Amino acid sequence: MCIRDSKKIIPKKTIKQPIKKMSFISPSGYSTYIHTKKPFAYLIDRTKFQKHMQEKIKKIISYEKVLYITLHKKVVSVHTEKNKYNTKLLIGADGALSTIRDIITKKRQKTYFGITANAKPNTKEITVYINKHFSPDFFSWTIPKNREYGTIVSKKPVEYLNCFTKKLDINIKNIRASPILIGPIRPYYHRTLLIGEAAGQTKPLTGGGIDNAITSSIIASKIIIKNSNHLGKGLYEYKKECNNAFGKEIKRQLLLRKIYKNLTNSQIDSLF
Repeated sequence: MCIRDSKKIIPKKTIKQPIKKMSFISPSGYSTYIHTKKPFAYLIDRTKFQKHMQEKIKKIISYEKVLYITLHKKVVSVHTEKNKYNTKLLIGADGALSTIRDIITKKRQKTYFGITANAKPNTKEITVYINKHFSPDFFSWTIPKNREYGTIVSKKPVEYLNCFTKKLDINIKNIRASPILIGPIRPYYHRTLLIGEAAGQTKPLTGGGIDNAITSSIIASKIIIKNSNHLGKGLYEYKKECNNAFGKEIKRQLLLRKIYKNLTNSQIDSLF
């Protein structure tokens, strides 16, 4: 898991590697790289990061499957497999497969699949492969520190991953895949806020979501505190502040994605 921003939120103990150099490989094998004195991103240990985030709330948090919710004028009722909870404000921060989002809106974003596998590293640095044979939609990569190879596609993820790793002559194991939703939707509804991937706040060029999820969480907490005496109001302010924080970046990246989607491998080569 790589992040670019939000270092103040990320504890040092969860950082596996500061990233100062990254190589890019074209379809024909042309290469270029980014190399900076200071880190421009950080490789994060996801397990340690999640454990850190849960530490302060582990005594009050409960894990229950949500069956359905009902909206009322002054409260939202959340019905789980064990209990029923009434709340003045419901936060949907439950990821790309958000149950809360699916209940309160029928709108769906474009779904892609991030698929990774483990193998012995064939390079010493993080490498990004921009090749339509490996991913018509995004890019493929190797992260030596994680012994990780991966790609992001809209369909046939295993087939494209195999194409990528066979080209590198890599024998992979531990294949894992997860959905990535691209394109923001309205992040608030009646007494409900959607945060991070649940709201489609993922970066369209990279599929990364942790930076914007942290930012939107901070924005949401401030608005909740500000409107603590009349929760349910001022939710539009959440959307406005999120747009100010990263809305333009998402729109710009969506445009770049449209341009990239129409490029051929020969045109990609010419950019190197």
